[in-house]
Amino acid sequence: MLESLSDLIIAVGALGTASYGLVDVSKAFGGGVSNYGFARIAATMRKLYPVESGPLDLTEALDELRASWLNGKPMADQIVQARGLIKLRFDEASAPALAAATGLDAARLTAVAGKIEAGTPLDDGGKALLDRFDQIVTALLDGAYQHADQAYRNAAKAWAVAVSLGLALFGGWLLPHSDPYWFTPEFWQAVIVGLLATPLAPVSKDLANALGAGVKALQAARK
Repeated sequence: MLESLSDLIIAVGALGTASYGLVDVSKAFGGGVSNYGFARIAATMRKLYPVESGPLDLTEALDELRASWLNGKPMADQIVQARGLIKLRFDEASAPALAAATGLDAARLTAVAGKIEAGTPLDDGGKALLDRFDQIVTALLDGAYQHADQAYRNAAKAWAVAVSLGLALFGGWLLPHSDPYWFTPEFWQAVIVGLLATPLAPVSKDLANALGAGVKALQAARK
């Protein structure tokens, strides 16, 4: 019985793995499931990215960040990229808006921006303010990317559950079943299999191996 249960676990896990694979294929269609979460990054960038004229407008910057997001670039590199885009637009004209977004003193940050544009060395106070500005921007971006990643992973899991449930119900319908199929014991068995497939997929092999080891241990104990 344990060996049959082990086979069942592997089969259910395989369904979950296949569902994850099908969800991943959706990325070929406009990004698919990968689009989830980026709205949080875009909202943060709109607060931090100056709208005044300069290199790369907001639309171009978001398009560049979205490309990195869809391609699965390491999160740390994406945060550095976003921070670099913001600092690229950091000047006297944009300093007041950036000060409001980061909670810093507008006059002091504008003065620091002016010195950077003029190539004037910063004093200790200016360096400390600029360092604080960088830390706040990095923290805001890190929070946005963390929430975005969580939203993406939750969406991917939800999609995978939906796909595995649909495949399990279809598979149950292909097998011999009561007529009508809906809400019969065979239908509910398919529902259970579909719901268990996705969470079971990452551990199915280990669980099956553990059951197999348990069977061997029991067989050895009875000799």
